[in-house]
Amino acid sequence: MNIEAVEYQQIMADFINPGAVNPDEITLISSDDFPSQLRHISMAFARMVGPIAPFLVQETVENMNATTDAFPEDQLDDLVSRLSEEISNLSLKEQFLRKALPVVQ
Repeated sequence: MNIEAVEYQQIMADFINPGAVNPDEITLISSDDFPSQLRHISMAFARMVGPIAPFLVQETVENMNATTDAFPEDQLDDLVSRLSEEISNLSLKEQFLRKALPVVQ
């Protein structure tokens, strides 16, 4: 996953100091090779799990025999489901699903 697809420092700051960054103020870096739906899901996931998110997203995408620059739109719901399994905290998992699922519907 192209780590430049997210404002990584903002995510890290909020992960280290919760509430320090308003999640709605986190901006994305435009990237033609990173589809907006996948970017949105990745950002929502990063807000829940922190700095390991890019690696987990990349691993999950590869396990689905896909790439981040050509991820099949019809597999986004499966990606969200698989990523949610990585979140053990039920409250954070629900927050992730609330943010990510509207993108795939």
